[in-house]
Amino acid sequence: MALKQAQDTLNPLLGLAAHTPLKATGVMELPALKLIYERLEKQASTNPKIMMALKDVEQNQTMVKLDRLQNSPTPTLFYNYDTTVRMYTVGGALQFPIDLGQLHDATRGQIETVREKESTLNGALLSVSSSLKNAYDSYQGALDNASTFETKVLGPSEELVKITELGFTNGALPFLQLLTAQQTLKNARTQYLGLLLSGHQALDALEAATGTTLDGDTR
Repeated sequence: MALKQAQDTLNPLLGLAAHTPLKATGVMELPALKLIYERLEKQASTNPKIMMALKDVEQNQTMVKLDRLQNSPTPTLFYNYDTTVRMYTVGGALQFPIDLGQLHDATRGQIETVREKESTLNGALLSVSSSLKNAYDSYQGALDNASTFETKVLGPSEELVKITELGFTNGALPFLQLLTAQQTLKNARTQYLGLLLSGHQALDALEAATGTTLDGDTR
């Protein structure tokens, strides 16, 4: 039932009729990448989510600087030469914006916006960091579990079926024993595929967190 539902969902995306039978081909083996976590962290620091949040912070910080420049008094220097006494008179003044109070309010509002953007940036950093760590641990765990399961469960189950089939063919073993061995192998293969699927999902999550395709450069 689950396979049929997945097929009915996928077919329209492929431009096929909903009930068209699908056949998958390819290798589902989990690539054994020797990932360096510190390098993954560096790659994750340029995650699009983080970069967008960082750009927002920088833009709003620039707006605050501009607002403060507008709020600052403008110095004026002037001089005058008195021909009667032949003397220069030098003076200075500060010009303040007429709407200084409104400008200060606008600046305070912009500063609050900067704080909100910084909070968003920190949230993005934590989110990406958490996703990276969870995906890394899940991938390593799936890789180890799949390797162990293949060696200790799947391989022996396949050998058991071969031996049981030989025994049944020669009349030494009953059919029920052959069915039991085949069912055991089927269950083992299902569990093994589940482990591989978990590993591939974790690998996809790692690539999403780092924003890169994991290949030889991460080994």
